Amino acid sequence: MLSFRKKLLIFIGFVFLASIALVFLLFGGKKEEVKTPEVKKIDKNRPFEDYNNMTLLKPGVHTEEDVRKILGNPKNTTKAGDKKYLLYDTPFEDFRNFAVIRNGKLEYALENVFGNYRGTIGDYRRGYGQESAVYYETEDVGEWHVFLKHGFAIKTLGVIREVFYFIPQDENLFFNNFSEELEIQKEAPQRQIEYISPEP
Repeated sequence: MLSFRKKLLIFIGFVFLASIALVFLLFGGKKEEVKTPEVKKIDKNRPFEDYNNMTLLKPGVHTEEDVRKILGNPKNTTKAGDKKYLLYDTPFEDFRNFAVIRNGKLEYALENVFGNYRGTIGDYRRGYGQESAVYYETEDVGEWHVFLKHGFAIKTLGVIREVFYFIPQDENLFFNNFSEELEIQKEAPQRQIEYISPEP
């Protein structure tokens, strides 16, 4: 018959092995694989249809290699400090989408939207709840509706015009990190109304 001490040692050994197995299952599994979607081609004859896979991007998770698998090779790349901008074409010459890489990982990305394929602000509110914050563009009349916990913001000008994807963070961090990039401010800008007097 086993003594109490031996039973206790066997029990402790069993708990130790079970703990190691649990840690391996939780943290030692495979790296999340990126399913390689078909890279969409821009059709200039149909500019108001969904032309990219940017909704599949996961900032903070995906690497530069993942971004290239999802969006294809960028049209151009630029650097700003420790950030690498991957620039992508849109159906319109004057607009570019971009994905920003820092330390090998996707930090954030911006998508231009030209049709109704991203839905409405109401669709986002129904799916994700009320936005965490609203910011205003300094040089335009656009409003940015920010869903901090979900890692995206949408710019509206009556309809959705841009979507910004980022690593979920709190409001202060978001504003500090992106107010310059998005050219936003907390208060609605005062618009000056121009009055035109008829010539005498």
